[in-house]
Amino acid sequence: MKNINTFPIYNCYIIDKDPAFAGTLSSYLKNMGIFKISGVYLKIEQALHLLNGKNTIDFLFVGIDNDNLSGFDLAIKLRHSSRFIVFMSEDPDYALNAFQSGGDQYLMKPLIFRKFSAKVDQLLAKDIQNDTFKFMLNPDGNSLRIPRLFK
Repeated sequence: MKNINTFPIYNCYIIDKDPAFAGTLSSYLKNMGIFKISGVYLKIEQALHLLNGKNTIDFLFVGIDNDNLSGFDLAIKLRHSSRFIVFMSEDPDYALNAFQSGGDQYLMKPLIFRKFSAKVDQLLAKDIQNDTFKFMLNPDGNSLRIPRLFK
């Protein structure tokens, strides 16, 4: 069992053509206290070029609509190195394709922090079950963050 005095920090990458949305998502992730934002990209081509070959991507947050490549194309190419892929779109019709492309979660825009947090907690709960983590401490070292599944 892992030491309760440590907490996981998940690296994450955000790919979305809307800089305002990417900023909001970054704020949400920072508020959760367990994410390191390793990169924010507005173009899928740029993200693919820079991320292809990375050893491990914990969370990949991908907007579906982008220039020449779609978020689906990116997910297929990076599935092997990504622990979790979360698709985001304003269009509910993309949900099925998101899961067929290897996505682990699908979020509707605009994001509401409570719903966003609940969806991410579901993925964290999977990670906890797979990695035998039972507790996670926030960076302040005082408060426990237990995914909603365990509350």
